[in-house]
Amino acid sequence: MTNQEKLVLLAGQSERKAELTARRATLIEQKQSASLYAESRKTVWQKETADVDKLEGKSLPNLLYIVTRQMAKKRISETAEADAARAEYETARAHLDELSSELADIETELRRLGNCDKDFEALLSEMTDQALRRGGALGDAVSEITDRIRRNTDEAARLLDLRLIGERLLDKSQEIGEVLQYARDYSRHISNTGTRSGPMGRAVLRNMAISETLDKGRDQVSVLVALAQCFQSDLIDLPSIGQMQITQNTFKGAHGESSETRLELAIAEMDEVCRTVLRSLEKIKRIQPLRADAADRAKRELIETLAQIQR
Repeated sequence: MTNQEKLVLLAGQSERKAELTARRATLIEQKQSASLYAESRKTVWQKETADVDKLEGKSLPNLLYIVTRQMAKKRISETAEADAARAEYETARAHLDELSSELADIETELRRLGNCDKDFEALLSEMTDQALRRGGALGDAVSEITDRIRRNTDEAARLLDLRLIGERLLDKSQEIGEVLQYARDYSRHISNTGTRSGPMGRAVLRNMAISETLDKGRDQVSVLVALAQCFQSDLIDLPSIGQMQITQNTFKGAHGESSETRLELAIAEMDEVCRTVLRSLEKIKRIQPLRADAADRAKRELIETLAQIQR
């Protein structure tokens, strides 16, 4: 077998291994859920069966069924429920067995494939280096293809990192927004609650409530800003998120008559941050798979080019 033939063979095996590995992960999760469901159905079936068995005893309810001539109907009803529960359990068990069987088949095939993916990458790297050293039209073509693979792979990885940061940023934005909203709602509650201290006393209590609430979330703003700065890129437009002046100033202390107004402004700012991050995440989720697909297509093109080399 030539290296060209071996490369094509290993490429197909590696692709198959990747598909099987992904399917195995899905099956493991499905099997865990199916196992829990089957156990729950088994418990219900056992309970319903026990209810049927109880009808044979001499309990007061059973005697009542006999006296009122309802025992036959009761037995039919309980038996039907037990049969239905058994059918549900058997169906759940059959599904679990199917998943187990498919998982076992995948494990067997994965063992047969062995380290084909590593062997493929090693051979691909070796043949690529040889083509580049040979130069000429082939070397130029291989160089251009490998450059496309690298660019798209790097961009896909960068976008995946951005997505993870963006998801953390969204969670943190929502968390801080909830703190601000709680402070505002608590302040309004105190303002609307009667107190012997009068308006001045209510204002003092309101400002204390705001300050105490914001103290619990003040340190989170620096985390938010750091995440926001990491999330900035040429794909994302977050002009105000790097400063967060309104929210930061609000967390430093919201006192006086303007306290609720400042809270409202900070809440509005956090809402805008959440909307902006969501839009950015949607854009990233659209683009990242395209970059990954482009890298895969370029890699297949490289395989085809190298496989056509005449020894």
